[in-house]
Amino acid sequence: MAIAFYIITGFALFAILWLVNKAIQSAIANNRIHQLFQRILPVVEFLLWFLYIIWALNGIFSHWGFYDILMYAVIISIIIGIGWFIAKDFIAGVVLKSELPFQTNQHISLPQTEGKLKKLGYRSLEIETESGQIVKIPYSRLTNEIITCQSNPEGLKFYETTIKLESSRKKEDICDLITEKIMLLPWTIPSKKPTIKPLNDKDQQAERYLIKFFAANPRHAEKISHYIKEYSKKLNGKKQ
Repeated sequence: MAIAFYIITGFALFAILWLVNKAIQSAIANNRIHQLFQRILPVVEFLLWFLYIIWALNGIFSHWGFYDILMYAVIISIIIGIGWFIAKDFIAGVVLKSELPFQTNQHISLPQTEGKLKKLGYRSLEIETESGQIVKIPYSRLTNEIITCQSNPEGLKFYETTIKLESSRKKEDICDLITEKIMLLPWTIPSKKPTIKPLNDKDQQAERYLIKFFAANPRHAEKISHYIKEYSKKLNGKKQ
């Protein structure tokens, strides 16, 4: 009966923590408060399960002769497990950083995802995908993966596209607007600013602009070019 009691209590604790998780995920609350709960909850869960295990073992085995040895073994195993969980990502990060020329804002391609490298942490790296999502990947998951990264921004290829505008805006303002929009795109290389050159054509009413920009690959260049052309349509529709 005693063992059944501890098992039922364990299921009850699991159900309560599951419901709390669901409640936090679905709660409509201040974003900072929501993030705070998401950070604190895993720590609280771990402490509760740790205390539960100690309590259950004490209730079941306290009258046994090897109780003290069992408790020491459980505590040492948990400490070793936590230490290895933290250390494996840190060690893998040291090895990867010594082998690969990681740099923030460079394009990086992994089997799981690809995008711009935003942050190199102690235990993981953060990648911003083409859709703007931030993906955090522990270093230990990358040790046996194929990693492709743009090692030298100066070696990037530049691409160009031409647009026509009938806007009455000043040429300088148009160039600034287009440059700003391009630099905000997730496929743009932040260290390489695009150049925009007006092409005077007296035979046509529309002003043509030659836009040169850098991209990590032709697929990204195609997306940037498509965005520029779509944005030029919006500018044409806003005559002043």
